[in-house]
Amino acid sequence: MRVLLIRLSSLGDVMFTTPAITALAERYPGVKIDVATYQRFGAALQHHPLVDRRLLLPKKKISAAARGGAVREAARLASQFVRELRREHYDLIVDLHNVTDSALVALAARGDRRVGNARQPLSRLLHSRFKFDDRNETATEHAAVSNLRYLVEAGWLKPDSLRGEPRLSFHTPASAKENVDRFLQEQRLVGKELVGLNPGGSYEYKRWPAERFAEVGASLQARTGGPVLLFGGPAEREVVQRVAAGIKGPVVDTSALPLFEAFELISRLRLFVTNDSAPLHIATAAGTPTVGLYGPANVRKFYPLSPAARMVEVEVACRPCQPKQGRACVHRNCFSWLTTDQALRACDELLGEPQQRRAS
Repeated sequence: MRVLLIRLSSLGDVMFTTPAITALAERYPGVKIDVATYQRFGAALQHHPLVDRRLLLPKKKISAAARGGAVREAARLASQFVRELRREHYDLIVDLHNVTDSALVALAARGDRRVGNARQPLSRLLHSRFKFDDRNETATEHAAVSNLRYLVEAGWLKPDSLRGEPRLSFHTPASAKENVDRFLQEQRLVGKELVGLNPGGSYEYKRWPAERFAEVGASLQARTGGPVLLFGGPAEREVVQRVAAGIKGPVVDTSALPLFEAFELISRLRLFVTNDSAPLHIATAAGTPTVGLYGPANVRKFYPLSPAARMVEVEVACRPCQPKQGRACVHRNCFSWLTTDQALRACDELLGEPQQRRAS
């Protein structure tokens, strides 16, 4: 028995497939589960023990080749992906993304049954079309629950799979654990209470102001007496540096760490404060006490799935929204009204006794 799940982006959304992967493996011992994603997000499942094959669509490379006039190279890359996709025959193909690219992947795969959402562009070509709302702005249940719902509606999981709150899973290799052990020794952090901040994110509109992250970092540093660890990718160096500049005490910039080492280090933290982003969901998968700062996102779909997490938000009438889709925000009140004091109160809940401080 073999199943193909299709969720092309992004890193956190691909992680939201892991409860469905776990449920399938428990329901059908020996099932082979393949997952199709865009190449740049394949790391989410790279070391997952229940995933047989990761099918990585090199969309950026294909698009770049086509735009540059290298049509043959674009065709070669696309054909290579399709050949690998069609190497197996699937009992079930589930489009969890429901965009044009994911629909084309589902149609290109060889399988007995294709299922997806009725809203997707090519839904008439599916064997089963489901009508529940999983759109980013209007969904009323978590994305991980919706992924399970597709399999329940398809008859592959029992309805009780939807009971309780799903748990995400993320796996790092042994080498990452060894490298983080070495990093902690080199930075003289072994045995210390570590707090981390992640001020970046895929989109600027989902970032809480760097100055407020710095205020949180300074307060946490005064409380723990240790350095603050700052996380961020290469594209987020500028915001990480701004936060570091606002913290008078010692900070450790972890942005040079490879991906899995950074994720492994997050699992070692006493507390992690982060924007709504993939690292938030990696932290919750690891059980790290986490404060998630939410701006324009639909929190009903993207809230942190962990009893050790706290979500900080402010109610604004225009939430949720997605400015990346061309609707410019003129005020960003969902973040400008979210204070440092609110974030620190959530930190207090996870660390223990609250401190005296002024409101921000």
